[in-house]
Amino acid sequence: SSHSSNYVGTSLNPSSDDRWTGRLDQNWSAKHMTHFTLTRDDNKSLTPNWLSALQPATRAWGTAHTVALEHTWTVSPSMLLDLRAGVVRISSWAPSVVNADSSSWPMTKLIINLLGTTSGRVPSLSTGDTTTTLGGGNVNNNFETNVSFSASLQKLWGKHTFKVGYDHRRYYANLYSAFGAGVGSFTEATLRSVTSQSYNSPPPTGMGFASFLLGDVTTGSGTQFAGPASLQQYHAAY
Repeated sequence: SSHSSNYVGTSLNPSSDDRWTGRLDQNWSAKHMTHFTLTRDDNKSLTPNWLSALQPATRAWGTAHTVALEHTWTVSPSMLLDLRAGVVRISSWAPSVVNADSSSWPMTKLIINLLGTTSGRVPSLSTGDTTTTLGGGNVNNNFETNVSFSASLQKLWGKHTFKVGYDHRRYYANLYSAFGAGVGSFTEATLRSVTSQSYNSPPPTGMGFASFLLGDVTTGSGTQFAGPASLQQYHAAY
């Protein structure tokens, strides 16, 4: 709802999540066994706009692929060696778009650079009312590649079990979204004082958005972020 509940609307938020797994097992001999697993996961969701074409809508989707390989060697009836390796690749997109094209808007090249594109993105319009913001649009992209390897040796000795091993993981991440803040944005702000006789925080008898329609924009600001890329390593022995 917005503006003292003068506007009330509902919308559907469809989503889906599919997961597919394939596995292959091979017994090479009585002492050697290999297991291979391939998994694909897809998820999609939509948060549509309901009030205006300038109200941002979010279309998010992501895909993850997992490959795992395990080999087990029975060295002796009382000793077992296990080797594991795996790779996980994650790609996700969550763009926020509006149903508008701002290519014909009178904007400088700097503003277009902050927005990133004119298709589905326009400057954020701060109305100063209960319908707080119209326009905008950004993108949140996340890419990860995780690699893991482990080796373990287990020995049965009478009533005791001894186990030693090593585990190594590498986490690669490339985030193009500045932690949900969007890659770039440009905001235009207006004041009710433009269309009101009072300059001291007048009551909501007027509409701040009207000053934007009249072409009197009081302030404007822009921000742009560079997404971080990182590598984390993990080592463990036991």
